[in-house]
Formats: sequence, structure tokens, C-alpha cells
Amino acid sequence: MHAYSESLHGFQISPYMQERMAYVGQSDVYSESNDLISKLLRIELNPMQVYRVTDKIGSLSEGVIDAGSVSDLDIKDTDIVYAQADGAMVLTREQGWQEVKTGRIFKHSDILEISTKRKELQNSIYVSNLGHYNDFLEKFEPLTDSLDHLGKRLVFISDGATWLRNWTSSSYPEATHILDVFHGNQHLSQTLNILCKGEQQQKVLFKLWSAMLTEQGVFPLIECIKASFSQEQLTKTQQESKDKLLNYLNNNAFRMNYPEYIKRGLVIGSGAIESAQRTILQKRLKRAGQRWSEKGVDNMLNLRVAQLSKKWDNVIEIIVNKKAA
Repeated sequence: MHAYSESLHGFQISPYMQERMAYVGQSDVYSESNDLISKLLRIELNPMQVYRVTDKIGSLSEGVIDAGSVSDLDIKDTDIVYAQADGAMVLTREQGWQEVKTGRIFKHSDILEISTKRKELQNSIYVSNLGHYNDFLEKFEPLTDSLDHLGKRLVFISDGATWLRNWTSSSYPEATHILDVFHGNQHLSQTLNILCKGEQQQKVLFKLWSAMLTEQGVFPLIECIKASFSQEQLTKTQQESKDKLLNYLNNNAFRMNYPEYIKRGLVIGSGAIESAQRTILQKRLKRAGQRWSEKGVDNMLNLRVAQLSKKWDNVIEIIVNKKAA
């Protein structure tokens, strides 16, 4: 059999065409991808062909992001590097809504200020996985382990997820740990909504407590909250809400030293990882009417993180390497 007639990855389709199909297949729904290929290459396909090739290449691309990928960030001796993780839901055929956990790693120096209200990240490395956080950490931890030597210049920003807090604090004790400031403010607002009799009082106290948290720190805020609303003034429900807030602040105090973080010029919000969930997951896997197989989710995520991490050349290598099949 002539070399040009050989099947590659189970398809009588050239490596170049497989790569084009996988690229557009991970970029948009298969029907739109099919139309795009037809318009640009003048080759007639059908959405099922695009799906089959994209799904196959996605399955072969497992592990395309590894610890070595971090070297692409070109980290210097003085660089601050952020590692963030978060979860978002996707609809699956097997078990309905399931959580996809995504991690993002980037340098502070790669944050480009477009305007006073808008910033962009020039480079990031992404990892994404459907299922339990232990499976996600098998992918993400090798990358963060390669950054452990940075000490406090490795910055973890996370929300209130217990597994994430426990993992970062136990595995990277020398790193800087930050609770997303918006998550802390959300707890302040929810508690004040229960404690305050009127909306105006709630607004005034929230502004005061939020400013105190970022300007003076969590412990002055704790003392302020204790002094506000005496037990005699509160109902049982209100007292429980106040106690819950105080416990939350005490338990997370080690990662709420915002005055110090701001002094160091650090990012204190989780906007980067929330943006990552939109670009990786929602843009492609949460379109109207979509429902995925569990394997199909992971296959698509492999391609999405490769493309957004600027590692598509690795996917091309997999396609042309017959041994990968």
C-alpha cells in the first residue's frame, strides 16, 4: 500500500486536514465548523466528520499540558506567578450537571493594562478536568510543584472551596495565599443583609467594613464586628449569622492580609480564573442545547487548553506522529 493511502488515526484524511478539522471543531459547534472549512478550503464535509476527527484528536491530546509547559512563561528571578483554580458546571449525558475544574497559571508581568477598567493577560497555562478534584490535581499539581521554589512569589488566589484551601496551604506553605477579596465581601454583605434593619444602614456598614478589611486588615475588622450589634439587640438567627461570619474570618485570616498584599502590588481578586472558565468551558461546551458524554468533555477540554495555552504545535505533533495512535 502506498504511504499516501494509509489510514491515519482511523481516518482516510491527511494530517493537515485532521489538524484543520480539530482546530475549528474545538473553536465552534460542529455545524458552524463544517461551514467554515467549506468556505475557507472549498472542501465539502459534514458535521459528523468534524466531530469524529475532533473527538479522536482530543483523546490523543491527553497530557499535552504538563510540568514542562510552565517553562513557556519564561519566569525570571523576580517574577511573581499566580496559580488559580475554580469550578463550573457542564451538562453530561451520564450524570447530568457535573463540575469541571480549571486551573490557570500566569505571571504578574504578563498583565497588560488596557485602560483603568480593563486588563488583559498576554500568556497563561491552563489545565482543565471533569470530575473529582483529586483527578484535577493529578494534572495541575505537577505544574505548581515546578513553581514551589518561588516561595512567597508563588501566589494562590482562591475562593471558599475547602479542598482548594487545604491543598494549597498544606502543599505550599511558603507560598502566598489569598482569599479572593470579592468572596470575603460577599460574606460581609450577606451577613449585613440579616443584621441590618434597613437598606441604608446595610450600605453604610458594608462600605465601612469592606474598607477596613482592605486598609486595616481582618483582625481590626473582627473586633469591629464584635463591638457592633450587641447580643441583646439580636435575634437568635441574627446572632448565629454574626457568629458564622466571625468564624469565617478567623478561619481564613491567614489568607486575608489584604493591606500587605496591596502593599506588594499583588492581584487580590479571582477575575482571571473566572474569565478562564468562560473562555475554556462556556464558549464551547455550554452552548444552547448541548449535552456531552463525560469522555467527550475531557477530549474537548484537552484541545481547548492546548489552544488557549498556545500549545497547539503539540497537538500537531501528535497528529503527524503515527505512533501516538
